[in-house]
Amino acid sequence: MNNNGSIKRIDELGRIVIPKDMRKRLSIKANDSLEVSIDNNAIKISKSKAINNFDEFVIKLLKVIDKNFNYTLIATNRDNIIFNNRNIDIDIKNIFSGNIESYDLSCKPIIIDSNIEGFILLGNSICNEEIIKIINSILMNFSEITC
Repeated sequence: MNNNGSIKRIDELGRIVIPKDMRKRLSIKANDSLEVSIDNNAIKISKSKAINNFDEFVIKLLKVIDKNFNYTLIATNRDNIIFNNRNIDIDIKNIFSGNIESYDLSCKPIIIDSNIEGFILLGNSICNEEIIKIINSILMNFSEITC
């Protein structure tokens, strides 16, 4: 066993409990999807994303918006800021805790299959709500949903 593993017993239904510190480190929450696979002679459990290549898809979408409109755009996945066209110094912890008032940005979650996959922050627009609805709609309808 390596130093980041632990030994757990399997119950009669084949279930195990993923330790709290591991769930916290990987931001795994109740009702999240996990991918279970076999890798050589080991069972591999990985955090699943609702969209294949989520980061690449969001970045490509926001680059198109950035090219055509003069908006401040910031996007996150569950763990990192993946797009920031104005290089605004903002900590992802502030985004997830809602502490963004001082940045004059609208913040809305990216929701796919009832899971929050990230956030879109938008500035310099009088129609922020509509643009964010359009982005969410594109993400839900024109991407590969895996769960």
